Order: sequence, then C-alpha cells, then structure tokens
Amino acid sequence: MIPLLRSEFDELAAAAARALATETTPVVVPGEAILGIEAVARCCAAPGRRFLNLANGPYGAFFGQWLREGGAEVRDLEIPWNDVFDAQAVADALDETRPDALCYVYTEAVTGGANPARAIQAAARARGVITIVDAVSSVGADPFRMDEWGVDIVSIGMQKALLGSNGVSFLGVSERGLRWMRDNRRAPEHSALSVTELYDAERAGIPAHLPVLEARDALRAFREIEETGGVDALVARHRALAERVRREAKALGFTLYQAREAACTALNTTLELPESPAAAAFSGEGIVRPGDGALFGRLLRVNHYGVSATDEAVNAALKTLARLL
Repeated sequence: MIPLLRSEFDELAAAAARALATETTPVVVPGEAILGIEAVARCCAAPGRRFLNLANGPYGAFFGQWLREGGAEVRDLEIPWNDVFDAQAVADALDETRPDALCYVYTEAVTGGANPARAIQAAARARGVITIVDAVSSVGADPFRMDEWGVDIVSIGMQKALLGSNGVSFLGVSERGLRWMRDNRRAPEHSALSVTELYDAERAGIPAHLPVLEARDALRAFREIEETGGVDALVARHRALAERVRREAKALGFTLYQAREAACTALNTTLELPESPAAAAFSGEGIVRPGDGALFGRLLRVNHYGVSATDEAVNAALKTLARLL
C-alpha cells in the first residue's frame, strides 16, 4: 500500500477542517481517537492549572483522571448518566470555580446523550475560559461549529458517524489553545502524546507513523461524505434515522434511557432494557447492542451511525427490538 502523497494528505487535513467547520488546520493523529484525547489531557495538565470537568458518562470521568495525573486541580461537575448538562448550571459552576479551562464530552455514545455544546460554549466564551471538547462521537451526527462556537481544542475520530474506521483521528486546536499547550512545561516531549510536536512535525511533512491503510480509509470516508452532500447532509441523515428509531421504539413499548428526549444524540438511540427473558439473554444482533460497562444489563443501544446510518440497518434493528419484548 502506497503512503499518502502530499496532495492526498493535504486533502485529508482540509476535509477534517470542513468537518470541524474551522479555518485552522487540524492535526492528524496517527492512532485511534483515545490517543488524541489522552494527548490533549497530558499536554494541558500541570500543577497550578485549574479545570472544570463535566462528567455525565464514562469518557468525561476518564479525562478528569488524566488531568489529575498531570498534577492539575480538577473540579468534576457530575450528573446522572441519563441526563445532560444545563448550560446555566455550567455557567454558575464556572463563576464559582473560576477555572482556566472547561472540559466536556459533547456526545457520550455509551449513554446516548448529547450535551448542549453551543450553549455551553457561549457560557465559557463569555468568561474567557479555554474549552476542550471530546467530539469523537458527535461530528457527523450532531451539529458542530468549531470557529463559530469558539472551541479551543477538539478531538474527533472516524469510527463513529464519519463513515470510517479506527486508526486515524484528528485534533482541531485554535491559536489560543496551541499557545496554552506550548506554555505548559510539563507537557510530554518526544512522545506520541506530544500534540505540539505533532503540529511541528506536520508542518515539515506527513507524520512518519501515519498508518497507511487507516489514512487511506479516512480519505475514502471524507470523499464519500463530500460526494453525498457534505457533513451537514450526513448530520441530517443521522437525525432523521434517530427520530424514526425513537418514534417506532416508543410505539413498540420501549422507554428511552435519556430522561429527556431533547437530550438524545442523533448518533445512536439508548433504550431501557425491558423485563423479558429474551432481553435478559440478549447479547447483541446487528446494530442493536447491550449496554457497555456499568450500563450492561440496564439498556440497549441502537447504533444507527456511520456506515449503519441506513434504512436497511434500522429496519432490521426495529425487528430485533420487537422480538425482545
């Protein structure tokens, strides 16, 4: 397999910028999205830096842990996993804690909830706070506008809504966010977790460790997105399918896991596990999967995202749900 040509690499970075709706150039991370997320935490955390970390799912909790390991002072704002944050509550917490940075997961794929990112960003921007967003499960399914919303640092991956696979991910970093990382003397050096060095390396050429198969798959996925109307059209497709699944699942007798339907992501649909022998023994079929981790035995996930964002996949999923009642 031939490595990416410089023109193909530039096309890949430009496509990621369009997906993020940013005029900045994203950095390509030669690894699965969790690598980019941890790299951000390690490059931002340092003694004396204060973070407000929103946690309404497992990935928010992971990020706070990495920040603490870097010596940062972290205040976790936690709510139940079947709910999302209220922007005014976040604003009040920002006023109370006066952090340097606000961190949150936009969409928790495990729980099916999407935080009100645009409103949260407005609260942070009004207070001059650096914002760090995990949007791996969001971009392509839920609306996202990096520059317009004032996001400083954002991580995305191809394996959820963006029609791709694991192995290559991207970081969007504003000029302010990059300066903040460079000012951190505790940031990793000569490491796969060094975001600033990755930026410097990419200015000189294609990253040496960029996996060829995954990079070409990411390029294929972005080309497919462009050929079918762009990211906005992809978001609309996910939204239409999500609305259908919620409507028809409720008609069958299921209850949404998220306490408020307005809090549901378009990425997937989470449903409370019904009390039936078939549901109790269910181990997964097609895009219908049991809950992950602490939510195993408590919910079902209908993963109508990415290459499974099709009427055919949803039709099969609804038949599966009907058999579980």
